[in-house]
Amino acid sequence: MGGVGLLAGYIGPLVLNPESNIGPVIGIVFTGPVGMCIGLLLGAFTRSLELSLRAQWYWLLATCAIVLFATLRLAMP
Repeated sequence: MGGVGLLAGYIGPLVLNPESNIGPVIGIVFTGPVGMCIGLLLGAFTRSLELSLRAQWYWLLATCAIVLFATLRLAMP
């Protein structure tokens, strides 16, 4: 989750708005750590519900997609 946030925040703004230099800052300072925290909370949440491994992966992939699209949406000019 942290990796998805880091890459989306670092590379996304560079691709969507190349003349802006805020992309690396967004990825390193904001979306990477926030993605890591969300991943830890999601892991604790799915473990407390005692979901199957398959259901945990579905939750993880869905949340990664949400973080990816939200980060790219916020990075658009």
